[in-house]
Amino acid sequence: HSRSEIMAIIAPAALVVIVVVSPLAAGGAAPPSPAIGMPGCDTTCGNISVPYPFGMGPARCYHSPGFNLTCDNTITPPRLLLGGGGILQVEGFILEMSMVLVRRTPGDIRVDADDGSGSLFAAGLGNADEGAYIMLPDVWNELVLLGCNVRATLLVSSGGDSGNGTVVSACSSLCGEKGHGPLRDVPSSLESSMLCTGEGCCQAPIVAVKAAAVSGSSYSVQIEWFGRNNRSADEERMPTRVFVANKGWFENKKVSRQLLYPKRSPAKDVATGVPIWLSWEFGQDPSRNHRHSNISSSSTVRCDDDLTQVGYTCYCKQGYQGNPYIPDGCQDINECELPEDYCPGGVCTNTIGSFDCGCPPGTHGNNSTPGGCVPFISEADRCSPSCGEVHVHYPFGVGPSHCYRPGFNLTCDYPGSGKPPRLLLDSYGAFQIQEISIQNSTLRVTSSVATIEAETINPYSFHFNNYFSEGGDALFSLSTRNELVLSGCNVQATLLGPGDDPTIVSGCATFCSDSDMNAGRVPIASHASDKKSCYGMGCCRAPISTSIDGMPDMLSFKFADPNSVQNNSQPPYALIAEEGWFDNRLISDQQIHAHKSKLRFKPNVPIILQWEVLHPSGLPNANMKSLQKCPTEVAANICKSTNSHCKPGNRGYSCRCREGYHGNPYAPKGCKGGPVTLKGEQLKTRTNTSIY
Repeated sequence: HSRSEIMAIIAPAALVVIVVVSPLAAGGAAPPSPAIGMPGCDTTCGNISVPYPFGMGPARCYHSPGFNLTCDNTITPPRLLLGGGGILQVEGFILEMSMVLVRRTPGDIRVDADDGSGSLFAAGLGNADEGAYIMLPDVWNELVLLGCNVRATLLVSSGGDSGNGTVVSACSSLCGEKGHGPLRDVPSSLESSMLCTGEGCCQAPIVAVKAAAVSGSSYSVQIEWFGRNNRSADEERMPTRVFVANKGWFENKKVSRQLLYPKRSPAKDVATGVPIWLSWEFGQDPSRNHRHSNISSSSTVRCDDDLTQVGYTCYCKQGYQGNPYIPDGCQDINECELPEDYCPGGVCTNTIGSFDCGCPPGTHGNNSTPGGCVPFISEADRCSPSCGEVHVHYPFGVGPSHCYRPGFNLTCDYPGSGKPPRLLLDSYGAFQIQEISIQNSTLRVTSSVATIEAETINPYSFHFNNYFSEGGDALFSLSTRNELVLSGCNVQATLLGPGDDPTIVSGCATFCSDSDMNAGRVPIASHASDKKSCYGMGCCRAPISTSIDGMPDMLSFKFADPNSVQNNSQPPYALIAEEGWFDNRLISDQQIHAHKSKLRFKPNVPIILQWEVLHPSGLPNANMKSLQKCPTEVAANICKSTNSHCKPGNRGYSCRCREGYHGNPYAPKGCKGGPVTLKGEQLKTRTNTSIY
């Protein structure tokens, strides 16, 4: 939704509770709660969180005097107050909408003025002279008048002249000429809630005008009695009351009955005051120098006056959330953590500031349009042989269930917008397949989720099992053609196997000299020929050992000495990558660029996965140490080609074409060719004749 659409949706609610939830980094520990205020400033008063540009205490804690709040600690619980006079108590904020919810004290509900006029905001809200425009917004509030034969007019006036000004709302309430004594029943247009008919009370919307932002302006109300009866008789029937309230508050019959029939004891909803929404704007041009230059120049923040009266506001751009008024306040939204909201039933892949939503498994097309994903249609027994530029070989497959062995189903994702199709291994879209090797029983995938970066001293970890929960006949493990890479000062990383007593699959530690620590830098080899080398100073690499238990469970990361942590622009990081891929200087430059651009450091890393085929139910487990060859039943079930043979692995089995043959041993007639003589001539074989 646009910001104006959101305002229309939220405004009718009687009360809005604002809770900020910090998203979890994929595969990592929970990051610290995002900052909402300036460093070193108190951002809470009682149970209310105070986001910048508002603030309390020293001037550096709020943007300008108009945003200065007061925390009254003389009572329990403490009250957060806006403006002077102590009549506006802050209840909460909607930072994205530039809105603040306040309550007026109960004594300010009624206007008793012999001359028929009074100020609703005598305490004085912020104005341009104080760096802030604070005013009544459109839609969110309403004018409510209770009384007999009376009219109320809400005006915005300036210079202390409450008798003249711009009319922003008005309504009249009639009671007729007959009848004496208090009104016993005030009719409502609704049965379940109170909606005034104009008899005994009236309600009217409020229009936001630019005059409200003029220096020295205030809101005032004028009351005019026009009945034939004298004023005292009308007052006896229904005492005149006029107030501005959050739209929907008065409709609650628990509230309206207390005000319409004042002899009843006041309920809590009334005794705590009247809720009112206020909007704020900055009292200067967004093109001028802002107090924090990152606000108007950040790639994640936009400041404009499109939806304001005279000033401007800022907000996080689409795909980001947080506080746009503080440095690095807008952070990427991981839409894939809420797939039902952003990508229901599809394959979600988070990107910086956005996300891709591919079609659900078994379908293809454009998921961004209704009905854009259609089921794969196979021609007889033929299945899709490729996805983009990647050839798909059985036991893997895309499409109907007969195209793959159980557990080997892949997703061909069509992200749209002219992007090429992607062959995905997991339902999260976190691992994209670049190559399937039948001969080596490997997958070459790329991923940006298996990198952990430590921005605080807390331990970090990545859990492979979140993405590789095995099912069907597919068994995956990390190939020994990968390596563990760690960069940073005085940190250590460990790759652990599964189970309660896990084995160490790999691990290494780095160190830095005192001069590097003091200078806030991570040492990198100075010679171009050494750019891929790691010697333990600022960087280390370690091989991945063979895991007989399958996929590792966790890549963990911690500081060797939490009391001696380097403060620099390159937080330590650890990752698993294909051997020979890591380029220390190149990846360090990418990390520095990401942090300067206020982006997450998420390099797209190649990883080699080993795969095996699980035995059919009831057949013996594979164990390459104890089994020299596959049981006959296993070979017949897995290796479908005539000219193939079966090999036991760590936990499952794999197939190979016999010497002289090439192709796919998992598919019927998949191994082509034949044995050769010493002269290199291929022997002729009869059809369906096995050569051993």
